[in-house]
Amino acid sequence: MGDVTAAAPPSPDKSSNLFMQIAVHPDGTITRPFVPDAPPSATGLVLSRDVPLDTSPTSSRHRRRRQSSPFVLFSTGNVFYHASVRPWPRPCQPSSSGGNMALNAGVRACRGLDLGPAAVRGLVLHQPYLGGVARTPSEEKSGDDAVLPLEANDKLWSLALPAGADRDHEFSNPAKSMAAAAAALTGLPRCLVTGSDGDPLIDRQRELVAWLRGHGVEVVAKTDFAGSHAAELFVKETADELFAAVRAFVSCAGDVVHS
Repeated sequence: MGDVTAAAPPSPDKSSNLFMQIAVHPDGTITRPFVPDAPPSATGLVLSRDVPLDTSPTSSRHRRRRQSSPFVLFSTGNVFYHASVRPWPRPCQPSSSGGNMALNAGVRACRGLDLGPAAVRGLVLHQPYLGGVARTPSEEKSGDDAVLPLEANDKLWSLALPAGADRDHEFSNPAKSMAAAAAALTGLPRCLVTGSDGDPLIDRQRELVAWLRGHGVEVVAKTDFAGSHAAELFVKETADELFAAVRAFVSCAGDVVHS
């Protein structure tokens, strides 16, 4: 894997938390803190590498690189995300807000969306960023969380959700907003849901597992990693454990895997 320890561990000082540095002004404009991007790794116009994913002539697999797909602040070019996925290839998955987006994309793909010859055989949802109006126990005790304090969590949702929506919107709380729409999950493929026991969002992630299983979705759950939200960016052992879980899931997911 890449040097995941390249990212400094989060400081308990709220003033240094990047999320807490997002300023919303009275005129509706927003000032975001600067997050450095990884430097270009080559001077050529194209950087690519051929990777054999499966030598069998009768099957095809597709894996996407790890993607956070942030709602508000970060991007895949940021230095700490870049460090955590080098060298390519590695088992990869949408993470945090990317896990939320992958879930919503998977649900919509099951609503008759024509994907042509492609097929979705599995969803890998790492620490999916979920919310809700009613606080969970893990959220209630996250006021001083070093990575995702409650105030920052609320701010991110207020910036990410449609105007006028609360945290029970289907984008943030699918288990509640789609609770009566069992048909929405018909055909949803096998899912891997992962999370850390010190993540303020862990209760939401475990609720997601129960909700999916309650609607007949096959779920592999690994929601007991040690550490915080995004711990795999700071702790190599956590990253290794996560990648092992993803590798095992992908290896059993059939002949085509989209994550």
